[in-house]
Amino acid sequence: MASINVAINERAFNELIKGLGKKLESLPPFSCTGSFGPFSLRCDLGFRLVGGKVALTNTGRVHIDELQLTYDPFILTFGLDLPHIHVGGECIIWLPRVGCVVRLPEIDIWGDNPDIEIPLDLSHTIVSEFSGEFTAAVRKQVLVAKGTLTDHQAHVTPDTSIEIRDRFRTIISSTLPFLPSAQVNALADALVPYVKGNLADKWQFFLHDVWHDFDLIDIAATAANILRNLVNLIIDKILAFVPEILRDIVKAIISPIISAIEAILDIPDDILEWLSSLLQTSFGLLDVIAQFIINFIGAMVPFYQFESNYPMIEDASGLIPVLVPVENVAVTINDDELTMLADIL
Repeated sequence: MASINVAINERAFNELIKGLGKKLESLPPFSCTGSFGPFSLRCDLGFRLVGGKVALTNTGRVHIDELQLTYDPFILTFGLDLPHIHVGGECIIWLPRVGCVVRLPEIDIWGDNPDIEIPLDLSHTIVSEFSGEFTAAVRKQVLVAKGTLTDHQAHVTPDTSIEIRDRFRTIISSTLPFLPSAQVNALADALVPYVKGNLADKWQFFLHDVWHDFDLIDIAATAANILRNLVNLIIDKILAFVPEILRDIVKAIISPIISAIEAILDIPDDILEWLSSLLQTSFGLLDVIAQFIINFIGAMVPFYQFESNYPMIEDASGLIPVLVPVENVAVTINDDELTMLADIL
């Protein structure tokens, strides 16, 4: 029996984060609308990952350090629908058998919906930040629906069963017994596409959240963005007569000062992250809720999976694929790399 080791280093993890950033940037902006009586709100929201890095540790964990998410675009449009006023149109000359021949002019006031719109552009301003540590776990998925199919038959047979969906429903309803059945079913159906494939047995890899610190609004980075945008606006206005290259030099001189202010404002958050890392727990109600959600969904949806009979050579010209049995899969992490160890039968 032969063994195989597959290693992924820190650089690969950081490239994975960059790839996720590119994926977010490629998504079309998310739009939402809401009405509250005469008031309305429309949002246009796009995402972009900036900063942050992934480190592997000798404690066997994946450490994510200050991964920042900025919003581009981030436009909030507030609307106000005023009561519609219609005046005029009354008949002033009426003739028998003919009817009205002359009417007063008609005027519509505030006939649009909404009548007043105020856009607020927060693009490249608001920043969210995530730090945390995860352990990696692996388990084997064997579907009852596979039945007596051979490994080759299971490889080419799409999973049309409801087995995974029902398993998710059981987990969700037992973990969240207060959730109505319609929401349980909807959540399970939303997660299934990320796992479902063919009927082949699979090795699945999961991340477990040990601790994290999530700032919906990173005060330091957001304040720095607001200050930087304000300084740039003032420089462009006051020095409008100066060539752009000289204005850029002035901005570059001031930029380290803004970065220093950001670092000072970020000290409390750095202390909280240090305490979370030291005590291996998340602080704050939002972090505790987020940790529950991450582990809840993470226990069902793997971040990676592959068939236990790995298709080394896919079928071509009518030939069956070459499948290599992979067993006894384990994952270890040190400060250099994440290593998968497995036996090849």
